Amino acid sequence: MNELMESLARSLGDGDWTVRRGAAEALGNIGDERSVRLLIDALVDVDRWVRDETIEALYKIGEPAVEPLIGALGNEDVCDEAVDALVSIGEPAVMPLIKALENEDVRAGAVEALGRIGDEKAVEALITALERGDGYVRWYAANSLGEIGDTRAVLPLIDALSDKDDDVRRRSAEALGRIGDERAVLPLIDALSDSDCEVRWGTARALGKIRDPEAVESLADALFDENEDVRRISAEALGRICDARAVLPLIDALSDENWQVRRSAAGALGMIGDAKAVLPLVDALSDDGVGVRAEVDKALGMIGEPAVVPLINALMEDSVAMRDKTVHALGGIGEPAVLPLIEALRYPIDTNVRNKIAAALSKIAEPAVAPLIDALDDRDSWVRCGAAMALGRISDPRAVPPLISTLTDGDSEVRCGAAMALGRIRDPRAVDPLISTVEDIDRNVRDRAAIALGEIGDPRAVLPLISAFTDNEPEVRWEIAGALGKIGDARAIDPLVSALGDDDRDVRDRAAEALGAIGDSRAIESLVKVLVDEDWWVRRGAAEVLGRIGDAKTADPLVHALAKGFGGCAIRLPKRGGLSPQ
Repeated sequence: MNELMESLARSLGDGDWTVRRGAAEALGNIGDERSVRLLIDALVDVDRWVRDETIEALYKIGEPAVEPLIGALGNEDVCDEAVDALVSIGEPAVMPLIKALENEDVRAGAVEALGRIGDEKAVEALITALERGDGYVRWYAANSLGEIGDTRAVLPLIDALSDKDDDVRRRSAEALGRIGDERAVLPLIDALSDSDCEVRWGTARALGKIRDPEAVESLADALFDENEDVRRISAEALGRICDARAVLPLIDALSDENWQVRRSAAGALGMIGDAKAVLPLVDALSDDGVGVRAEVDKALGMIGEPAVVPLINALMEDSVAMRDKTVHALGGIGEPAVLPLIEALRYPIDTNVRNKIAAALSKIAEPAVAPLIDALDDRDSWVRCGAAMALGRISDPRAVPPLISTLTDGDSEVRCGAAMALGRIRDPRAVDPLISTVEDIDRNVRDRAAIALGEIGDPRAVLPLISAFTDNEPEVRWEIAGALGKIGDARAIDPLVSALGDDDRDVRDRAAEALGAIGDSRAIESLVKVLVDEDWWVRRGAAEVLGRIGDAKTADPLVHALAKGFGGCAIRLPKRGGLSPQ
């Protein structure tokens, strides 16, 4: 061994894992077969990164490493890593591994490696190991035959379903599922009545993979097995087979005591897609098992249009929780739910339900936009109002012109909905129409228009909002103050300062808050005066704003105002003379 190899060999024992990994990488790149034994010894390294790099190095060396690695299969300390390395090497290891099946000490590892390599040359030898091997060698042989997937293994694996070893029977059933040969169906159906529950659930999984309708009735019976895993996996298998005969048994399984079984049953019903499952699935929206409602949502979405009307009926129920769950389900169905949801807006329902319908339509999003725009011209004002709300939630710019037109609708609720929607979309095209709407005859429409202008934040709205600050409704003045604060234009400072003397305490408080948002020092003197307002809530608001502005001149007035009290609220005082007040 030359000097470099000796140095790298020493580095494999270094205390630093990065040095050991680097040494393994270097030996792999050099590719000298003399380093194989050193690398096999390094497979026991305590660090996973070092072991992975060592496996990679042995793969790079290739065929010269095969025999030493096979020998290492008998060492339980490195057996798993040796199998990984042999699998990496692949085809060159196949024939030596087949030969190694004669060696009892390495047989189990050789069987596992052959299965993972997946070369059909190993099938006959693995069948022999399945039939004549000892203990866990037969487990590995069944697994490996399933991984290779060669139909020559079907009959031997069917025979193994009668093996006295529970694990051999289970692994043979699972292997037959992976191979997928229909000859296995009837023997697997018989195995569903095995005395061992793990064999039964392994068999159910196998039948689900083969997807032969012959198994439906037996799997449906297995939904009532005493073992919850058998019931769960049988439900999943029925979903994969997608046969309508399974619908009623799966509906019954929605009431299973185990939430995992209920979740799997819901998923299976979605995959089958039969309309008979809709009402039971809608009822299952109230299930609080982990992930059950999400699976029910998905199932209803997969069933699609037949689920829409029952879900809308559920949306009309009094239960707030049920409404929320129904919205998600309708959103998952998508386009088929759009027109029925719009139609549902006609019925005498409360604002909360309209909001939920709008939320469901917004989840559907783009497919709902054109029908909702059409609905803005509907003869029914509730439909027009709900359509406006939904368009605002979706925020598609195509809705802006029709929503602008809706600002002149004859119904004030519809105009409110249009103004709110335009505020959500925040398109500058809506600014001038909303400015006009601030003068609407209806108070609610005026304050929604003010809110929308604040959301859009366009400075063109500042002077019209200032002009509207004389509105005789305090709620409107309150929203105008908030909008001016959001826009943040200094032209609003003097009107907001004037509003600190408004007759309504909420307007005074909102004006102080808006001045704080603008953050101009010109407002300080007026805000200090508000610290003696008769209403503690207004005093608190002014104090908080002054604290945010942080001007040292306000420290003394704030300290004095503390004596009068702020209703128990904590106020941040600005620094005075370089020190924070104690």
